[in-house]
Amino acid sequence: MILEFALMALKNLKKRGVRSLLTMIGIFIGIAAVVSLISLGNGLQNAITGQFSSLDPDKLIVTNAETGFGPPGSTAIEKLTSHDTNVIKKVNGIDAVIERLIRVVKVKYNSISNYQYIANIPEDDKQIEVIYD
Repeated sequence: MILEFALMALKNLKKRGVRSLLTMIGIFIGIAAVVSLISLGNGLQNAITGQFSSLDPDKLIVTNAETGFGPPGSTAIEKLTSHDTNVIKKVNGIDAVIERLIRVVKVKYNSISNYQYIANIPEDDKQIEVIYD
């Protein structure tokens, strides 16, 4: 009985060769798609876990929307408001909130000028004001 079913299956495969070929190609493409999506998901998970593991567990940097690359906050369009700072201070487990300002400024010494990232340095909950033009 099983032998008869196997022979009938082989005979049908020969009669419908193109249909059988297309079905096998579809199965191979489906398997490849599932394997690649699982691999992509695992790769993204590892990448995100790696980025979070590089963070200092005691510090978290909160910035607003930015327009480009550079140090955090250097390309921000609008700065965070005092309301944002107060909301962050109210979160459980927050010991200190330090506001920072980072900008690209023109630094000139004698006749040499260059553009650099300049940041304020918080000192005893006071900020050193950065003056730029």
